[in-house]
Formats: sequence, structure tokens, C-alpha cells
Amino acid sequence: MIRLRLSYLCFFVAMASSMPFYALVYQERGLTGSQIGILIALPPLMTMVGAPLWTAIADATRQHKAVLLFATGGAFLGMLGIILTPTFAGLFPVVMLYALCVAPIMSIIDNLVIARLGDRKEAFGRQRIIGSAGPAIAGPLVTALVGLFGLRVPLYTAMLSFGLLFFLFQGMTIRVEKLAGTFGGELRALLRNPRLRRFLLVVFLGMTGYSAMIVYLFVRMEELGAPKWLLGFGLTLGTLGEIPFLLGSKRLLERFGLRATLLASLVAMIVVLLGISLAGSVAMVLLLQLLHGTAFSGMIISGVAYADEVAPPGLGATAQGLFNAVFGGLALAVGAFASSVIRDRWGSVRMFQISGLIVLLGLAIFLASLAHQPRQTLKAGSHGYVDSVG
Repeated sequence: MIRLRLSYLCFFVAMASSMPFYALVYQERGLTGSQIGILIALPPLMTMVGAPLWTAIADATRQHKAVLLFATGGAFLGMLGIILTPTFAGLFPVVMLYALCVAPIMSIIDNLVIARLGDRKEAFGRQRIIGSAGPAIAGPLVTALVGLFGLRVPLYTAMLSFGLLFFLFQGMTIRVEKLAGTFGGELRALLRNPRLRRFLLVVFLGMTGYSAMIVYLFVRMEELGAPKWLLGFGLTLGTLGEIPFLLGSKRLLERFGLRATLLASLVAMIVVLLGISLAGSVAMVLLLQLLHGTAFSGMIISGVAYADEVAPPGLGATAQGLFNAVFGGLALAVGAFASSVIRDRWGSVRMFQISGLIVLLGLAIFLASLAHQPRQTLKAGSHGYVDSVG
């Protein structure tokens, strides 16, 4: 568990160091708004393909460690390629290959943590707390260094983090659950699950809208007059909002169930997006970041828990891959590209407002699906949960 917790730290440092700066990096290199939108959409688009593909290969071959080593080594080399490639034509294939390698990492880590927890799966959120320290530390430090040394600092930081992640996995012993039947048969049963499809639709709408905040937080702060050294504190406050939520996630799941966790996540997303659109100062934007833990982590916790519940034995990584394909793949790709186009035409304020309405649609669909369902809470079951989402 120590290596798994440290792997969260390394992965989130890599993500926190690089993702918020992509728009600024590409803008500095002279790319147009549409080109920036395409490059920002590529990683989640490749996650949509790569996460279920690589996790299915890992489950089918039982070679989870080999997949992790290949993925992290490829991510290290891919980030180096992004650093060295200045043009859109060169960046397109490099970013695509990088994103394809990053895609399965978090799905497999989450599955390994869930498996190690055994009957204590409701404590999953607490295992990710050390990962939340990544943005809290990396955010202010990297942004301060950007002011001194330029926008390559976040990219070098991410590359180093992937290198450390590779060595963590290299020394890890991984045991996987046996398949109950044939891989193909169990996979078909998972894909045909109607409750999983309804849940993934709500996740798609929520993250499609919330991606505007993830991609354009720093840009919006700069529009309101924030200096570069202050940008990282947006990540720090977001992390501070995550910590109490992750600490209390065990009790929240036990008392209210998965549906309440997802409901809280969607409501927080709407408040953050509409709040940023109305904010007249950097201070208000920073204050709203305290809700990031409820918005972002709430969806992760409910998603990981639900994927584990519906997964047939031996297909845990595949189920997590499907969740991440929608959560960090399809939804983020659609949202990143759409928000870039909307911002180019109507500006940041309107972009955040439209994004909030998209999440509101997801919330409406979710509430409609619950209208005739009795409330259930987290209980011990075959995987540690009962279906409380629908």
C-alpha cells in the first residue's frame, strides 16, 4: 500500500504540474485557439480509447505490472517529446502517443488499491489523500518557478514524476483476482449492464461541463488580473477542499450511499462553474476552488466504487478503465474542445455559464432516474458495496 499511495502522489504531481499549463504553453508557441483546443482534447480522447483497451489487455493477460511499466515509460518519453517539439504538426502525433500511454495508469492503480483494501473498500478515498498533496505542493512551487524559468518547468516536472512512477511500479508485487468465467463472456455481461450505462451518461455530462474549469482556470485568473505566481494557489485551495472530503468519504458512503456522493459532486460543479462566470475578482475564483474537492473527488469516489461493484471477478481493471474512459476521456475531450471553441466566439464568461448548464442537464437526468428508487446506503456486499446509483 505504501508504493500504491506514493504512486498516487507521483501521478497527481505529473498531472497538476502539466495540465493547467497546456493552454499557456501552446499559446506561447503561437498556436491558434482551434489548434490549442485540438491538442488539449487529444489526451482525454486517447483516454477514451486507451483506458478500456489497456485495462482489458491487462485483465485478459493477467499482466498488470507489464502494462503499467510500458505505460509509465511511454509517458516519460512522450513528455520529453512535447518539450522538444515546437509546432502543431509535430505536437499532434507526440501528444497522441503520450496520452495513449497515460490512459490506463490511474484505472489500474485504483483497481489495485480497491483489491488490497478487501472488505474495507469504503476507505478508498483516504488512500488517495497523499495524491491530493501533489497539487498542493506542485501548484505554488511550479508556478513560482515558471515565473523565473519559463513554461518548460511544468513539463520537466511531469516528466520527472513519470520517471519516479516507473521505478515504483518496477519494485511492486502485483496479485490479481482470477476470472470467474471466460474473459469475453464476462466482458459482454459488463458492457450490457443498463445501470452502468445510465451512470456513465451522468458522468459524461458532469465532466463535459466541468472540463471548462479544469482547462481554463488559470486563463480565467489571468483575465481577472492574477500574476503568474498566484495561479498555483488555485490548485492549492482545490486540494485543501479535497482533503476533508476524502477524509470523510468513508462515513459519507456508509451513511448516505453512492447516489448522495454523486449528487453532491454535480451540485458543487454547477456552483463552481456559474460562480466563476460571475466572479469579479481573483479572490472569488480562489474561494470557489474550495468546492473542487466535493465536485471532482466526489465523482471519482462514486465512480470508482460503482465500477468495482458492477465488475465481474477478474475484470476490475476493465471496469475502472470504462469509467475513466468516460470520466477522463470522452467527457474531457468533448468538453475541452467545445469550451475552447465557445471561448473563442463568446468569451470566458459565457463559456463557464454554458458549461454549468451542461452539468445541470446531467443533474436533471440523474434526479429523474432516482425518482422511483428507494434510497440505499453503502453496505457489505460481494464487492463491498450495494448498487445505490440506479
